[in-house]
Amino acid sequence: MTLNLIMFDDGSGEGDAAKMDFTLATRQQARTERLKWLARFSALRTAPDLKAAALSLYQDLVEATRSAEIDPENAARQGVAGPVRDELQSLALDVTQWASRNEPLRKNEMLEWRITDLEQRTARLARGVGQVGANPH
Repeated sequence: MTLNLIMFDDGSGEGDAAKMDFTLATRQQARTERLKWLARFSALRTAPDLKAAALSLYQDLVEATRSAEIDPENAARQGVAGPVRDELQSLALDVTQWASRNEPLRKNEMLEWRITDLEQRTARLARGVGQVGANPH
């Protein structure tokens, strides 16, 4: 096995230039998709009606996935957006199921942690994307 590339969270790295650009482009796709939904996940913490907000978010994520899959050309360009959306959809479903118990989100430490983790990983992606194609090799 040969190591062709090493990349760090901050977007720096060494190795095959084409693979570095590919990795940064993939990170950029993931960051872009997460940023589309992040504010809505963060807002769940203070939503006056957690159940309605979580259900709406879940339904919108399902619809976004369905819309992306309808157009074969668009589906082919999805890259990591689809798997990122799947992860977010799973989190939204879990929050929706919790909210059906009429309990505030703050009473579920795991869901709180998952939203915080989403925020932190998105922030790291935003810092680590750099300028795709402009990474010094």
